[in-house]
Amino acid sequence: RPIKLVSNAEPAAAQPPEFECKLSALSLNGGGKESIVMAEILKQMGIPFVWFTFGANRIKNHIENVVAASGMGERINVEWQLDPQIGRDAKYIGSIPLLGCLSFISLLVAHHRRCRYILVGNEYSSNFGNLVHKGFEINHQYDKSFEFEVAFGDYIEKNIIRGIKYSSLVRPLYEILI
Repeated sequence: RPIKLVSNAEPAAAQPPEFECKLSALSLNGGGKESIVMAEILKQMGIPFVWFTFGANRIKNHIENVVAASGMGERINVEWQLDPQIGRDAKYIGSIPLLGCLSFISLLVAHHRRCRYILVGNEYSSNFGNLVHKGFEINHQYDKSFEFEVAFGDYIEKNIIRGIKYSSLVRPLYEILI
């Protein structure tokens, strides 16, 4: 049966807890060249990191190659399987925007590992849409954009936990520079 809760008290504003973390990073590895560049930057800066890998079978070899090339073998892997109904009737099958979901999962992993940073390899051109429809710019890579990065970072800071920073280490670079 439905439960009805009644209260005369004013709701208190919830504050996310402070989080003490180490100077370390959780580096998302999608198997691309941006992951290699991130690893090299982190090594040069002396920031320890652990790989967060997430992949379907089609990119596992790329992810394994990045881990091997980095010389940093420690990683946490999340397996996922795409629902076969997604895109079944679509005329265009391309990039599936999963980074938003993976970003929330990475937050749990970063908290568990006590990492201060969650780092992604989103380059500069992901900030821009590639289609204007009825006057509205559509960016199929929105979850890789700086706008998403800032909004997600603000959301976790204000609503979930303070102390973990989410950002792209290669944001200023176009893909050709990466």
